[in-house]
Amino acid sequence: MASGDELGETATSAPSLTPPPRADAFRAGDVLGRYTIERVLGAGGMGLVYAAHDPDLDRRVAIKVLRGDAAEESRVRLLREARAMAKLSHPNVITVYEVGTASGVDFVAMELLENGTLAEWLRAERRPLAEVLKRFRAAGAGLVAAHARGLVHRDFKPANVLLG
Repeated sequence: MASGDELGETATSAPSLTPPPRADAFRAGDVLGRYTIERVLGAGGMGLVYAAHDPDLDRRVAIKVLRGDAAEESRVRLLREARAMAKLSHPNVITVYEVGTASGVDFVAMELLENGTLAEWLRAERRPLAEVLKRFRAAGAGLVAAHARGLVHRDFKPANVLLG
C-alpha cells in the first residue's frame, strides 16, 4: 500500500451524501454506507483502500472498495474472502468489521493500521536480524492462522504486511 501522503489531499468541494458513480472516485467527505471517507490510503490491482470515520462507533476504519471497472469475479472473491476473514480472530490478522454494499458499491470495513508496511520498515534503516525475524515470524503466524481457516493470501509480500 502507498503511504498516501500525496493522495491524502482534502477535497475543497462540499461533501456529497451519496457515493460517486465509480468506487475509485471517492473524495474526502463522501459517504459510503455509514462511513465518511477521509482520504486514500493506498491502491492495488483490484481496488483502493480509504481511511474513513465510523460515526456509530466513533472510530477510524479502513474501507476497501473494488475499482469501478472490476469484474464480477473480483467482486465475488472480495466478498467471499472478507466474510471468511471476519471469522478469523488473531493478533496478526486485520479485523474485519463489516462487509456490505451501499449504493451499488461493495466494500469491506476493517481495522485501520497506519504504521506503514513491513517493506517500508525494512527500508527505513538497517535492523538487527533478531528484530527482522520477529516481524517476519509475526506475519507468518498470521498466515498460519489464515491457512488453518482455509484462507490463502494471494499476494503476500512485505509491501502488503501492515504494521500495527
